[in-house]
Amino acid sequence: MLHKRIVHASAIPATSGWAFLLVQPFLLLGLLLWLMAGNVEPVQAQSCSVFPDPQQRFGFNVARDGGRHIDDYNVSPLHAHWYLDYFAQEVPSQPNGMVYAQMIRSKDWQPQKITETLTMIDAIVANNPGTLWILGNEPDRDKQDGQTPAEYAVFYHELYHAIKERDPNSRIAIGGVVQPTPLRRHYLDLVLAAYQSRYGTVLPVDVWNIHAFILREEKKQGSWGASLPPGMDEFAAEGKLYEVWEHDNQAIFQENILAFRQWMADNGYRDKPLVITEYGILLSPLHGFPYEKVRDFMTGSFDYFLSATDAEVGYPADGNRLVQAWSWFSLNYPPYDPETNLGHNGNLLTPQGGLLALGQDYGQYIAALAAPETVQLSYSRLRMEPSYLVTPTTATPGGTIPTVQTQFGSAAQSTWPPTLTLESQLRNSGTAAGCNIQVELWHQAPDGERMLVEQRQLATLAAASSASFNFTWQPDQLTVGAHRFIVRSKVDNGAIGLPIAEQEATYTLLVLTEPLTNYQYLPTVQR
Repeated sequence: MLHKRIVHASAIPATSGWAFLLVQPFLLLGLLLWLMAGNVEPVQAQSCSVFPDPQQRFGFNVARDGGRHIDDYNVSPLHAHWYLDYFAQEVPSQPNGMVYAQMIRSKDWQPQKITETLTMIDAIVANNPGTLWILGNEPDRDKQDGQTPAEYAVFYHELYHAIKERDPNSRIAIGGVVQPTPLRRHYLDLVLAAYQSRYGTVLPVDVWNIHAFILREEKKQGSWGASLPPGMDEFAAEGKLYEVWEHDNQAIFQENILAFRQWMADNGYRDKPLVITEYGILLSPLHGFPYEKVRDFMTGSFDYFLSATDAEVGYPADGNRLVQAWSWFSLNYPPYDPETNLGHNGNLLTPQGGLLALGQDYGQYIAALAAPETVQLSYSRLRMEPSYLVTPTTATPGGTIPTVQTQFGSAAQSTWPPTLTLESQLRNSGTAAGCNIQVELWHQAPDGERMLVEQRQLATLAAASSASFNFTWQPDQLTVGAHRFIVRSKVDNGAIGLPIAEQEATYTLLVLTEPLTNYQYLPTVQR
């Protein structure tokens, strides 16, 4: 049972309308993809978001019906970051730098095609190391890959290891079930159990993937929706008997997604990203879903995806967000034809390439998401204890020296060489979190010789926040003169699309042979 809890998200009204009505038990194509990728306070324990630019989360599905290809369309106005087309390609098209998700279908792993598929995988790995592979498309649906849980477990195991042996850095995503309802989660329970029973270990996965429709789960002649998963007729009572008008219900949509994140956590997969590689409004205006309803559902889902977090089951590496990326169905599928009862709603372009009003809405929504600014670092409260040192020229290591009190502060030390403590605060004044933060303390002696005293690694520094820290060091010796202590920080956001940010601050410690009475030294901060 799903525990009740507060899920933080922007307010989204519950409406109705989406998907195509299936008078015959026929759904749509399946999709999937993943792109995509000392004591510090109050640095968060979780890593920076894997998507510092929210635009990187948005994708769409390309229908290859009629021999069409993404190169047949101008997708620039959509501003999407990734796509899938239910195929695997050695040299995929990447218009505007879009990321392509590879997909292997169950039909590609039939005995007569295994050799051919392995040859294809070899070629793809050579050209696209580290790519995302989606293994199957809606295995829980007869009209798509249609596999029992035991069959899918074998299919997944064989392909997973075939790909990982060739490219250990590849990312493997499980095939997306039609919708994350209790019945489909039960299907996945059986997949996990079959995998464990057959191979003696838990099912390995890099990316969890689902589709997120609201479709009736019933195996009856003339019924619409997603039917029942193969081999699960005995669990028909678990099926959700959604009505047509519930097809775009945001409350149901959000409840199912949260329930799936709970399922992931219950099965030990909380630390994995979740992508939704196919969802949208399939039902046509004739079924009660005009353009306005589709638009409102689409933009409402975007609001939810970008803002919904949960401290108990969200993905820790992404600020506890529930969903990391999503793909709208579809770019270009043919519209519903009442004569044939085929086609779908929710398309961004016409099959011929014309930009539809929904496509304009999609592109404008993404374009309005301004990319975060670069991290802006600065140091404050840079101070050292003691603030300066006074030592007799005859001081020897381990010997004692007197306490010196002056109007400028204390130079008290009980032993020589002294223990030095440098305190500071690193602030990020930018609008993006700093990731992979490296903080170093360097010592430069009066003769110019430098040495690294200590190096620390911090996970993250949130935007508009600060981290306090200190370094403690007992040098072997300190000669008379000006000793520079340089605190240097570097935030390497390059791997996730942001510029590297660097900053340093310098504190000069004076080691004197007599008390400081006529002048005062202030620390310098350098950019």
